[in-house]
Amino acid sequence: DDLTVQAGGTYTITGWGGKYLEGSWSGGSSSGDNGNTGNTGNNTVTLNAGNYNTGEEVWYAWTWDGNQEGTWVLGGQGPTVVFSGLKSKVCFVRMNPTGAPSWEKGIMWNQTDDLTVQAGGTYNITGWGGQYMEGSWA
Repeated sequence: DDLTVQAGGTYTITGWGGKYLEGSWSGGSSSGDNGNTGNTGNNTVTLNAGNYNTGEEVWYAWTWDGNQEGTWVLGGQGPTVVFSGLKSKVCFVRMNPTGAPSWEKGIMWNQTDDLTVQAGGTYNITGWGGQYMEGSWA
């Protein structure tokens, strides 16, 4: 179900509730439309969606280190968004703003390939390339 993000907190999944996973937050504080949905890293990058931003989406990053489980980081809406707290790997994801971040079809609209984070850099989306949004670091 929809969650209010608890910045600095941890969401622990406790079971399956039929349609949704169930769980609860520990620590952190409510941050409205801005914040992280899990433990994050120290890297900050900018996503420049340019003309590929339609104004209907919300941008998230799925971020992880090595073989560790990833976490969602909310970037927000707009053609240029800043993501803080990224780990060493990232996949930028264009999502339906009406749902909680998910890989589920209908929630997740488009994504980049798996990328290595370039701290302080800007990832520019340059087009749609079949399965993934194309782009490059600047």
